[in-house]
Amino acid sequence: MKKVQSKYPNKAFSLKSKAGMTLVEVILSLAILSMIAVLISSVMGLSFKVSKDSYILGESGSKAAAGIESRIAGFEHDPGISVVDAQEGIFTISFSGQEAAIAGNFIRGSDNDGNAVLRYFEPQ
Repeated sequence: MKKVQSKYPNKAFSLKSKAGMTLVEVILSLAILSMIAVLISSVMGLSFKVSKDSYILGESGSKAAAGIESRIAGFEHDPGISVVDAQEGIFTISFSGQEAAIAGNFIRGSDNDGNAVLRYFEPQ
């Protein structure tokens, strides 16, 4: 029978090598990894919600703007898209004690859900 020469002749070969990881170390590393995964998933979920809300607000603003633009152009607004109402009034601006007043219509447009409200002043 042939003897196998060790790569490290001064070190004794043993099955109880310290090179591996203990069960406690494995469980601890899995716990840390799971905490990091929970943090990342919660941030991703929040970012998807913010993205969805931003999209809804953009769509609502577009619908409200379409209603106002239809009114300005003289067309009837689509009641399924936006709510538009007008109210006569006077728009007043003051600069350094001087006031300027203009009569006209205050036009308010919003989507049917009320997510976005846009206002426009139309002078007479």
